[in-house]
Formats: sequence, structure tokens, C-alpha cells
Amino acid sequence: MNVLKRRRNTASQTRFSRSMRLKNLHEAFEIRPRHRERIKGKRVILIDDIFTTGSTANECTKVMLKHGAHSVAVLTLLRG
Repeated sequence: MNVLKRRRNTASQTRFSRSMRLKNLHEAFEIRPRHRERIKGKRVILIDDIFTTGSTANECTKVMLKHGAHSVAVLTLLRG
């Protein structure tokens, strides 16, 4: 289920430092309106393709917790 969506376009993260990645992604994601009630009180698994600094996973986790998710576990395919 694709619960998150980008609120705005962001620059590619590939050449950014950790601090720039965090700044680039700040408030870049939101919960799709039709899924807001579905995540309340739930344990959520976030799947990401690559984990480099964790900035994407961090920002997405913050959004889900803000909207009532009980907890968020992050699974990634590759470590950068």
C-alpha cells in the first residue's frame, strides 16, 4: 500500500551531505488522505530501496508517527 506521497519535488540526494539531505527532505512527504485513518495506532513497515544516511526513512517515519502510527520499522534493500 502506497501510503506516502511527495508534497513537493526535491533535488537528487546523491551528492548532498547528511545535513543537506535532511534539509532537502524536510516536509517533503505527506500521508495520502484516504490512508490517514488506516495507519492510526498501527505498526507500520516502511520499505526503502537504499539506506545511505537515513534521511528519507527519518522524514517518512516522522510523518507517519505524527499522523498516529504506533511505530514504524524500516526495511531497506541496500546500504549506501
